[in-house]
Amino acid sequence: MEKVAGIAAGAALMLACVADTQRVQAAPVGTMYFSQSTDARISKADTDGTGYQTVFSRPMGSFLPRGVAVDEPSGHLYWVDFNTGRIERSDLDGANPQIVLQSTFPSDLVLDQTGGMIYYTAHTDSPYSQIRRVKPSGAGDELLVTTTSFADGITVDPIGGKVYWSTYHDVQRSNLDGSNVETLFSRVHDGNSGLALDLASGKLYVSDWERIHVSDLDGSNRQSFIVEAWAYVNRIALNPVDGKLYWTRGTTSPTGRIQRSNPDGTGIEDVLTGLTYPYGIAVFPEPATLTLLALGGLAVTRRQR
Repeated sequence: MEKVAGIAAGAALMLACVADTQRVQAAPVGTMYFSQSTDARISKADTDGTGYQTVFSRPMGSFLPRGVAVDEPSGHLYWVDFNTGRIERSDLDGANPQIVLQSTFPSDLVLDQTGGMIYYTAHTDSPYSQIRRVKPSGAGDELLVTTTSFADGITVDPIGGKVYWSTYHDVQRSNLDGSNVETLFSRVHDGNSGLALDLASGKLYVSDWERIHVSDLDGSNRQSFIVEAWAYVNRIALNPVDGKLYWTRGTTSPTGRIQRSNPDGTGIEDVLTGLTYPYGIAVFPEPATLTLLALGGLAVTRRQR
């Protein structure tokens, strides 16, 4: 246990060093990709709101993108199309789109770059939803968990070996193979919900209509902050470089927007406004990626000693 605690402390220290370095060297401090569902497009911008541009689009009515994920090392952008029931990917600039998997109406997805898998929520014709995983090539699609309620947002902890998801009522998690399902806590409102993890601090963030919950990874010590009454918060993402929490507010233009705050909910501010139903969001570098890099750096340091 002391060894694990030491590794975790070292990872947190290295993350802090990385963040401090990049705050000095980089402005803006990251890139965000986000879907605009009813506008049938995926866009990107710097995390200070500049550089806004469309990356990929299709004719309205034929494309309903929801969750998005970025694999920066491989240069790929992934998304789910709720209209066709597909998981798709392209280059980061939107070029070379291709179908990864034809599924049953996936809603959200997350990359586990350590295990080389995509975890996603999928809706079925029954009242239930599924938690599934598949390789980025589209091979090995596997059912992990069948939920008893509409499953929506999803995220993964590759270090702790857990996958987290939200349903219309609860926040749950399991082992990566779908075993040991746990209900962490019940949400205040039914509806769409997103999740984000801060592995360095051991925190879970969950959007819940007009508020965002923050708890320990096991759901304990939960607190909440209100974004705004009837804010309709969809997906959330953590930017470990600037230490900010980002979220989409899925309303129609000109009130659709992306906002951010400090992790405790203070300092809420607009990043982008005038958007048409922003939904999924991914900010990179992602927290899990930086944590893994930190652990790798510690291992290299030990070998050099």
